[in-house]
Amino acid sequence: MSEPKDKEHSQTDTDDETTHKTSGDVGTSSESRALLIEQARAFLLSSEIRNEDEASKRKFLAEKGLSGDEIDQMILEAASAPPPIPARTYPQPAPSRLPDLLIGMARSVAWLVGLSGGALIIYYVRKLILSMRFTQAWRVNLDSIIAPAATLEGVQAKKKELANDWESLMGPMSLDDNIPTDAEGKPTCSMALLLRAALRGGDGKTVAQLAKQLQTKFKYYEKLEKAQVAELIGLGLSDKETFEESDSETGPVYSLKGAAATAPPTKTLITSLSTLHSTMKPSPDLPSTAAQHTLQTLTELTAYLSSETYTVPTWNRMYGSRSQPTGVEEDLRKDIRELRGHILTRRSFPSAVPRAPTPLAG
Repeated sequence: MSEPKDKEHSQTDTDDETTHKTSGDVGTSSESRALLIEQARAFLLSSEIRNEDEASKRKFLAEKGLSGDEIDQMILEAASAPPPIPARTYPQPAPSRLPDLLIGMARSVAWLVGLSGGALIIYYVRKLILSMRFTQAWRVNLDSIIAPAATLEGVQAKKKELANDWESLMGPMSLDDNIPTDAEGKPTCSMALLLRAALRGGDGKTVAQLAKQLQTKFKYYEKLEKAQVAELIGLGLSDKETFEESDSETGPVYSLKGAAATAPPTKTLITSLSTLHSTMKPSPDLPSTAAQHTLQTLTELTAYLSSETYTVPTWNRMYGSRSQPTGVEEDLRKDIRELRGHILTRRSFPSAVPRAPTPLAG
């Protein structure tokens, strides 16, 4: 009794296992079928297969184990589906060069502005330094001018020095000098300077004597009356620091004071000429002959022609141009040299035998 029961139990277990395996196979096959359909649908929607012919698609899907209904349904879905969007695999655009260009332009402008600013700074600093130097020199010069006359004592001392120093005063040394006058014949200098020139280097003079001197020298005072001239002279003699008054039998006599009364110094040119004249030997006395006058005339003519001929290149050099002598000038110079040689020979070796004077015709 126990064996049949055991057989029944074993049979029941076997049926349960078979039922479980069958349900498991059915579940596995349905999942694989759905996966296959999804793969087939993705295959039909791919961009590479979308444009292939329909027969090739059907043949490939049938080989994969799909039924005809499933293939028709998936082909219809693929035909009505929108085209797939391609992947974003486009290359990135090149970066813009505008920032680099702007940076380069900014650097160029900065260099230009910097160099210009440096040049302007150097220029204005140099001008400022020169201006400061000129200002300092001007201040030093101004101080040197103002310093002696800063006080009243300095001004008075300077006035006294100028009054006593006759060399620093402008005016004629004597009435014999060439004193400039205007169109009416009136001297351009003041009456005080004229009186100083009239009284310098001599004894005192009265007003009448001074008036006579002025009327003799200048036409302007000659036209005036003696009283007017005397009045002008009195105004000129009012400077008590320059003129002094003394009494005499004929009236008041006026003279100069101090250094102003000394005689004017001898001019340098006159002194030099006097020294030269004293050192020169007197010319020897030549025998007087009939041709002496002709010889002297030819000597003067030769000297004149020589001076005129040799003066031209000197003037040309002064004006910066050195002209070459022409043929005529060369011939003239040769003739002058020969004539001068003959004259010097004749003067150096006079004829020993005196000749009788030739009678002049007519």
